[in-house]
Amino acid sequence: AAWLLARTFWPGPLTMVLARGERCGTFVTGGQDTVAIRCPSHPWVQALLSEISGSTMKGFTAPSCNTFGRISPTSAEHVLADLGVKPAGKLDYVLDGGRCEVGVESTILDLSGDHPQILRHGAVTREMLQEALGVPVPDAGAAAPRVPGTLKSHYAPATRLELVPGAHFAGRIRELSGMKLAVMASEERLAALPDNVVLALRAPAGAAPYASFLYEALHELDRAGAERILIEQPPRDPAWAAVNDRLGRASA
Repeated sequence: AAWLLARTFWPGPLTMVLARGERCGTFVTGGQDTVAIRCPSHPWVQALLSEISGSTMKGFTAPSCNTFGRISPTSAEHVLADLGVKPAGKLDYVLDGGRCEVGVESTILDLSGDHPQILRHGAVTREMLQEALGVPVPDAGAAAPRVPGTLKSHYAPATRLELVPGAHFAGRIRELSGMKLAVMASEERLAALPDNVVLALRAPAGAAPYASFLYEALHELDRAGAERILIEQPPRDPAWAAVNDRLGRASA
């Protein structure tokens, strides 16, 4: 199954969790018996992988480039604002390869057990995986391997965030009339906003453009100086699974 998925989706936003082999040290896996592997599509990372492929090292290990639990970065500017460069910051340097195209993190698929299961939703959807494998691909249960981005509260801005159904959006703004608000919603919800809304962003209409814009929007909303962030609840159909997962954790 892993080779089939690699041929279908790599290089690209799919991470596969496999049983750890003897050559893979536990320092890579956080002490677990599984290892998560991905082949990114960014040309700079592809060039780096090609450069090291002739040596004894066939890949590299990397953490997320943001403070744990906070909004994921999709640009070098986000990384610099969060972690910074030494001596004042934490990093030696930042390679700026441009803005992330997909926007949200990769889909994580657990292949270490008897049946495939999704650990984290991303751009490679359940439907795409099921079409490639020809079997059902459910969400993972409680006994699944530990992976990033699966805590109840994650991807969160410093400013409190609320998800609000579209039909209640205007009413919630009225209820919070004494607070400075930053909002993101469909264009129809943004007409005639009151003065306490200090920033209003139009939400993209499709799942893919919304996902691409999501973290950039959260960073901008968090910098607005508001006391509360309100985001209109996106559609709940399967194409929006990754977006709803990230927003649900960001608002927890």
